[in-house]
Formats: sequence, structure tokens, C-alpha cells
Amino acid sequence: HLPSWYWIHKYHHEYRQTISLAAHYVHPIEYVLSGTLPSSLGFQFLSFITPVHYSTVLVWLIYRMIQSYEGHCGYTWTWNTLSLFPYTVGSDYHDFHHAYNSGNYGSVFIFCDALFET
Repeated sequence: HLPSWYWIHKYHHEYRQTISLAAHYVHPIEYVLSGTLPSSLGFQFLSFITPVHYSTVLVWLIYRMIQSYEGHCGYTWTWNTLSLFPYTVGSDYHDFHHAYNSGNYGSVFIFCDALFET
């Protein structure tokens, strides 16, 4: 979190205890900058290298939504989709961030928190 962006991201932190629907409860600017653009621009760049089928895009977007809901649901199950990839964490890791508004910013790859010392 950058201090200059607190006024935007604090909207998302109105939920101190995470619930799935709070994952997408964000300021419109944050929705575009951290949700829509990263999810869609990746396919635009990839399509310059190789064709990307519409069903691949659809599956990816659905997975990203599920991942976002799981990261904010407040429960960590052994069978969740986040556990399919190495170096991922359950929702309890990101739930700490919402409860204390400090550290544990990532809900997917914990190495980013270690890399940026957050």
C-alpha cells in the first residue's frame, strides 16, 4: 500500500473481517487499476505472441474471480484452488491484513511480501 493511494484502498478495508463479496468491494479507480486492467491486458500482450482462444480467456477470468473470493472468504480449505500453485497461501494470511491493516498484503504469492518487506 502506498500512502498516496490510501484514500482509494480504504474503501475496500471497510470490511475488517473478510467475506467473499468484499473482495470486489473497491473504489472504482482501484477496480480498473488492480482488477480490470491486469486481468485483461495480459491477454492483449499474449495475443501479440500467439493467438489466445476465447475459452482460455473465459476460464482465466473465472479462475481469477474464484481466487479473489477464496482469498477473502475467511476460511482456508485444503481443497481450495489457491493450493494448486506453489508459494500460495490461504485466506487466513490475507485475513490478518484486513484485521490489522498491516503486512500480509498478498493473497496469492507470499514471496512478494518477503521481497518488498511488507
